[in-house]
Amino acid sequence: MIGQIRGALVSAAGSTATVDLGGLGLEVQITEQTASLLGPPGTEVTLYTHLAVREDALTLFGFIRPEERQLFRDLISVSGIGPRLALGILSRDSVDRIHEMIARGDQTALKRLPGLGSKTAQRLILDLGGRISARLGERAPAVVRSGAALPASADEAILAMISLGYTQGEAEKAIAGVASETRDRELSTEELVKLALNAKA
Repeated sequence: MIGQIRGALVSAAGSTATVDLGGLGLEVQITEQTASLLGPPGTEVTLYTHLAVREDALTLFGFIRPEERQLFRDLISVSGIGPRLALGILSRDSVDRIHEMIARGDQTALKRLPGLGSKTAQRLILDLGGRISARLGERAPAVVRSGAALPASADEAILAMISLGYTQGEAEKAIAGVASETRDRELSTEELVKLALNAKA
């Protein structure tokens, strides 16, 4: 694994930078934020890197900050998000803003990022919300699991309620109420949402 490179910047155009490592010109895929901070050709740069290995290609991704690389790695760990999509997401907004969107469970804001639909935004929140919230010292955008244990489908049911326009607090309360009343049965996400909506009606 290539974790870091340091050398003279040869060029930076679009999403690609070339760095001279003792006469070897190494092409690195970068975000717009990283490109804006590299400086003019000839500047010595340090990039924190991630090597993506495929059967037909080895692609090196470089980031000016280790936090940016970590978020890139977090993003590509989510089903449906590959390195190119992750790079596009990181080019659209700052690391801090993306962290905030995920930690708060802000599906609407996440869907404004390139290539993210409702399902992928929900998966981002489910898969990364707890991890990023812990990193930021905030509460994860998931079910508050006090009292009786909630079914495994509760988190997805809450996100489904949020996507229908309910606030996180309203969704958590409604799903927790249904789960408490039906704790003798294992309900699917769809069943939980249907019962919660009927209770709201």
